[in-house]
Amino acid sequence: MSMAAELAAAKARWEEERRLYADVAEKTETTIREALRARCILATVSHRVKETASMLRKLIRKQITYDELTDKAGVRLVTYFVSDTDAVRELIRTTFEVTREDDKRAELSPWSLGYSGIHYDIMVSEGERILPCEIQLRSIGENAWAEISHVLAYKGSDKIPLNVRRRLNTLSALLEVADAQFDEVRKRVAELPESEPLRILNLLEEHFVQLAASDYDRELSMDFLCALMPLVLDTYGNEVESELNAFVDSNREALERVFSSESTLQLAWSPMILQPESILVFALLDRAPMKTESRWPAAFPHDLLEELKRQWCVPEALGM
Repeated sequence: MSMAAELAAAKARWEEERRLYADVAEKTETTIREALRARCILATVSHRVKETASMLRKLIRKQITYDELTDKAGVRLVTYFVSDTDAVRELIRTTFEVTREDDKRAELSPWSLGYSGIHYDIMVSEGERILPCEIQLRSIGENAWAEISHVLAYKGSDKIPLNVRRRLNTLSALLEVADAQFDEVRKRVAELPESEPLRILNLLEEHFVQLAASDYDRELSMDFLCALMPLVLDTYGNEVESELNAFVDSNREALERVFSSESTLQLAWSPMILQPESILVFALLDRAPMKTESRWPAAFPHDLLEELKRQWCVPEALGM
């Protein structure tokens, strides 16, 4: 079959199958988002399917057949912190049927710079078929390098003038340093005494993702926790984390009922019930209801506390 005939056949198949691959990409993104959320890993996730022209160009460039093209559907996963990479790699390996893992970092010599993401080919069930999908795992720095080098059409060509290559290598090194510094800053910030609200939020998130199938506003959580810290410290002292863990362990069944899908839908109008800090408020109401009432932060409507009191103290209202 001539090249023109092969491309025409590939185009016809792609027009027929593109919707299937779009479903595969969306399904894979959703699975990854849920797995990340369950592990409290911060990352951005997006999916795409190839445009017809892009698919045909790649067949020509790579000299491969339609069936050999494994990235018709793709998901890009960009971690906020490079130190989360190992956890995400394990997540991918245990969640999907991985047929190929291509670590671009392994292709770079110790003195080389450039793109260092990790690509996975996976197989995903869609109806009665099993279709390929590609996952690209990158850090923020690696993603920036990939996007910039793509715009500049830079592939490490020796035809690039030496002074320009030097600038590109400098940029690559700076992005790698930025990744490392983001990690270091996160570590240092977490160690600050002023970061107690963040440490509490991290703990609450670990419990919340196990209890509630809901997204939440992290900025709102931080604002609320900062306002609530005097009450929290006065109630728990230096035992906040252990006390919260003990509260969740001893009240898990009740919390699961409060955060059940049906209950959550009924309470969708109430912003606080769909936030991790609601667990902390329930714990405070359990330990010191009068103190919680009298020292509720003025910046937050008292009606929010009344609603949380109703849900926790009078579970019959939810039909429990």
